[in-house]
Amino acid sequence: ALPISALTKVHGAIEWPQSLSAQALPARSGVSVQFTRKDGNRMLAWGALVEEGQFRFYLPEGEYRFSISGVPRGVDVQSVTSGETDILETGLKVKSQSTPEKLHITLRAR
Repeated sequence: ALPISALTKVHGAIEWPQSLSAQALPARSGVSVQFTRKDGNRMLAWGALVEEGQFRFYLPEGEYRFSISGVPRGVDVQSVTSGETDILETGLKVKSQSTPEKLHITLRAR
């Protein structure tokens, strides 16, 4: 029998820059967020497409690194926070006994 890990819901939203031009709006649909962790010799990854600025997925307990892809040209990631925690610096710690605070991704125009 395979052991099944308890999954914890991770959800969040992206705040887009107000100055983003109308022609960049279709590029929003290609944005995805990913979390990776090392488990022994394997690298495990989970991801979700951002739809209408929101995303959610389920992660097993562990410590994760964050990445984002598909951000339009001329836009940078300013911050990624969970409550007061800057997960770009600390990573995201997921515990099966508690749901992480909503992730807030802030983008800025270059």
